[in-house]
Amino acid sequence: MSMCEVLAVLEDAEDQLWTTFEAAIDLAAAENARLTLAKTVEAGRSYMWLSPFAFGGAYVPPPITAEADAERLLTRAAELVPAWLPVTTLMLGHDTQDALRRLIRNGRYGAVVAGPKLFRHCPRFARDLRRTDIRCVATGKPPALEFQRVCARLLSDWQPPEPVAHNANSIT
Repeated sequence: MSMCEVLAVLEDAEDQLWTTFEAAIDLAAAENARLTLAKTVEAGRSYMWLSPFAFGGAYVPPPITAEADAERLLTRAAELVPAWLPVTTLMLGHDTQDALRRLIRNGRYGAVVAGPKLFRHCPRFARDLRRTDIRCVATGKPPALEFQRVCARLLSDWQPPEPVAHNANSIT
């Protein structure tokens, strides 16, 4: 089976971003598919602080650079894709869930590669994915799942202590 395109949703956490990136490249190469790198952008916060003791005193934060940083990261990631693999880049808007839902509705994508955080925080997107035949690949491991696996591995190695044989006839 060959899919049309693989959609890789790159999140803001640097380690998760590169894990998703590598998994998406592997999948696109294996399926001989076009790779689409989509970068999420967190909405910046703007605020103003007014000083009660200084007449006219105000603090205006520096300009929000989240979009510029995301664009630089997306460009850097696109440069690291092997030359023989076709790649497209997308900047998602501040409403990531709706942007992703619109993308999967057009039917071009055969797989979505993303971190588990995206599927947890975008329930409508995850529900829409379940209703389609789009392959969903979650990269990385959520901390709770990793903790459960470590506990299961430790418990599987655990052996109860051997019972000590007591001689009922001996007096000590």
